[in-house]
Amino acid sequence: MAHAASVFAATSYGSMPPDQVIFGSTGKMKDLRDKVEKLGRTNIPVLIRGESGTGKEVIAKVIHDRSQLRTAPFVQVTCSAMWGTPLEEDLFGFAKGRLAAAEGAQPESVKRATQGTLFLDEIGDLSKELQAKLLQLLQDRQFSPVDGRTVDEMDLRMISATSRNLEEDVKTGAFRTDLYYRINVASIDLPPLRERKEDIPSLVQYFLERCAASGDGVVRSMSPELLRSFEQFSWPGNIRELENVVQRFVALGSESEVLATLPVPGARIRATSSGGRVSLKQIKKEASRELEREIILRTLGENGGNRRKTARVLNISYRALLYKLKEAAAAGVSIPDKSAKS
Repeated sequence: MAHAASVFAATSYGSMPPDQVIFGSTGKMKDLRDKVEKLGRTNIPVLIRGESGTGKEVIAKVIHDRSQLRTAPFVQVTCSAMWGTPLEEDLFGFAKGRLAAAEGAQPESVKRATQGTLFLDEIGDLSKELQAKLLQLLQDRQFSPVDGRTVDEMDLRMISATSRNLEEDVKTGAFRTDLYYRINVASIDLPPLRERKEDIPSLVQYFLERCAASGDGVVRSMSPELLRSFEQFSWPGNIRELENVVQRFVALGSESEVLATLPVPGARIRATSSGGRVSLKQIKKEASRELEREIILRTLGENGGNRRKTARVLNISYRALLYKLKEAAAAGVSIPDKSAKS
């Protein structure tokens, strides 16, 4: 099964971060923690909403671990990583007569999640056909393999996540209204990292300790200046992007290298101009480029990584946006996940 890179991925340092790292110290996250605790005591469907990289998978796993199903399987399917028949086969299995194609494959995800939790990440990317089959599973606890006539019964808990605006997709007909209400019995809205910057130091410390435990490089503490630069950045890629930057810092062992690739206004200038003459014209050029890049990345994150929608919002051509993103990636900037429908 294909999966996107996950925030707080399991490592030898520990399968899950401690609660103080997951939930931090802001009021928003305290309220979210209380809600997660309550939902953990139920088996109702939950929809987790938030920008790419905010840790939706982690919150889904926390809900599962707090529930009566904690000893049962937690099965994750990333809907944006597959499309059409491969995703349908992954979820519901192969029909009779297709056993050869399925040789060596795992049992379908729905069956593996029996009596446990099925977590559908980026559920907004499901096709209308798969939405109908998922609705049948939620309503009747039944499903059919691909092209199959037999119907299996299944009992499981559904947790879904999306970075899309499902309400807008319901209005346009891209997402079924009846399925939306089935998966959204309770909802959780994860705030982006730019709205909980007080938690950046503890997140950085956790990622540094995890790098040390995995032997990824010589781990050094960060200077207050670098941490202040982190707090000035809007983090369009959220926690996942912060984790990537910390890993870059550990691998390179140089704060100036990290500052040079971090699109914080003035960061590149501070990294390259110390001890030498500075051109005001060059400063203006660098500051303008960094501000433009930050706005593009923030808008891209707010639109779930959808390139075409981002280009429309920014009133630039799709080709121009792709060029600017390619330029940012070449500079070492983390780009939010690309939407399957971009």
